[in-house]
Amino acid sequence: MKMRVRMCPALVLCCLALISGMHSLAQQASGSQPAGPVIELNVDKILVPVVVRDKQGRAVDGLKVEDFQVFDNDKPHPISALTVEKRGVVESRTESNSGSSGQQAIAPNETPQQPASPRFIVFLFDDLHLSNEDLTHVRNAAAAMLDSALAPSDLAAVVSTSGIPNSGFTRDHSKLRDAIMKLRTRTLYRNDVAGMTSIGLEPNPGINKLPDRSNAITPAQVVAEQDRRVTFASIAEFVRRMSSLPGQRELILVSPGFALPLDDPQARDAESRVMNLAAESNVTISALNARGVFVSGPSPSPAEENVLAELAYGAGGEYFHGSNDFDAGFKALTEAPEIVYLLELSTGGVKPDGIYHRLKVKVDRGGVQLEARRGYSMPKPEKTTK
Repeated sequence: MKMRVRMCPALVLCCLALISGMHSLAQQASGSQPAGPVIELNVDKILVPVVVRDKQGRAVDGLKVEDFQVFDNDKPHPISALTVEKRGVVESRTESNSGSSGQQAIAPNETPQQPASPRFIVFLFDDLHLSNEDLTHVRNAAAAMLDSALAPSDLAAVVSTSGIPNSGFTRDHSKLRDAIMKLRTRTLYRNDVAGMTSIGLEPNPGINKLPDRSNAITPAQVVAEQDRRVTFASIAEFVRRMSSLPGQRELILVSPGFALPLDDPQARDAESRVMNLAAESNVTISALNARGVFVSGPSPSPAEENVLAELAYGAGGEYFHGSNDFDAGFKALTEAPEIVYLLELSTGGVKPDGIYHRLKVKVDRGGVQLEARRGYSMPKPEKTTK
């Protein structure tokens, strides 16, 4: 099922400009133009990135497929394969559920090679949800962290969910700062006499129709659902554009979060597709909660907090929250996990009913901390009209 979302013109132009810069820099980094892979979302499997750390916060190495257990809505779910991704070195090891070894790029007694290609980092600011106060704090921290958090070889870009601004990939920190300081809060929707009207979106039945699940849904709820789908479409588009780049690819989402209720199956489906796309594209998504320690006004809902954690842990990244030290947050998120275990789950026996499945991952190792994907959605088949 395709996600039927019409992106705003600014976002489309932003993505076109970004991908143009990506191809140019990719050619410079690799010496030749790489063939961009075709990304197909395989609904027959779910990819579950898992990061395992010891008490000192160091990544744990050497785990095998039999060390993991996965529970799908509290029921054991078999693991069909395990891939070990060691980021920062050229190595990949794949195991089946039988424990047999697969392809390994580096022998155990060899010295790991450093990646020939640079690291690509996209700082994606969620200007559709950031308040003026939140944006001021994270904008100042982001501008200050560039020199200390980025390596000389790193190529970074500053973009936003609205599509304005877009620095393109560059090593020039002054250009990145200029883009950061141009960030503004933006609203995709407005109130008018007739109710809620979308701005920047062409009429599209996939977005603007009332959901079939309820005839009593309010205009405000319709707008909220549209907002979530556009946000996920924006994140997915940047992940997709990054998929053809060489070397390490990291997307850091800076957002206060947004509500993601269980009774919006289309948004849950969009979230699952973003996480699958990131895993298949080898793009790490990390998230920084721009609310920090909330000291005034209404408290954010648990759903707003959870969506950032779900995206980050579901795409092999880190989640920074509960602190106003955004300088430390940006620095921590630019240091991607060294080792990620990618569990593959078959969905052959899962009914496509649109229900959100909660995942719980356990590892047979004491005194460790786990960060893993928390769930997925199996969309209902689209109804065909005669």
